[in-house]
Amino acid sequence: MFPKQIKLLLATGLILILLTACTGAKETSRPPVPTNTSPPASAHDNDADDQTNSEDKDSEDHDAADTDSEESTPAPMSIDGALLFKENGCADCHGEDRSGVFAPALLPDTLTKSADVYINTITFGSGRMPVFGDDLTQEEITALVDWLQTTK
Repeated sequence: MFPKQIKLLLATGLILILLTACTGAKETSRPPVPTNTSPPASAHDNDADDQTNSEDKDSEDHDAADTDSEESTPAPMSIDGALLFKENGCADCHGEDRSGVFAPALLPDTLTKSADVYINTITFGSGRMPVFGDDLTQEEITALVDWLQTTK
């Protein structure tokens, strides 16, 4: 019916289409996530006269604010990295056991780069890795990377 070469070409094309559909591959070029940014100095920080005149008042305000913030700030919620991995389809490519299927293994002994590298990859995508920065918060992505790097 079809020569072997045409069958092989059709099968290869179908596999590539399926892989692209499964990974949601889209190439995007985004800037890396900044890791160390400090807020710009305000004009007030450089004004020595204002600092000396309001030093006592500032210390009183800080003491009152510290007391109020301790009482009114709720405890931070724990983010479950394993649940994020499962619910966001990571296992489809990286495997349920994280040993890799269509994508690299995500086990602590294979994740040898800094957490910032993995946070950036999850946030902005890379190659066939889809972008998750639109779907997950930075706190969720950080919790996911922490879980990947520490849990076997």
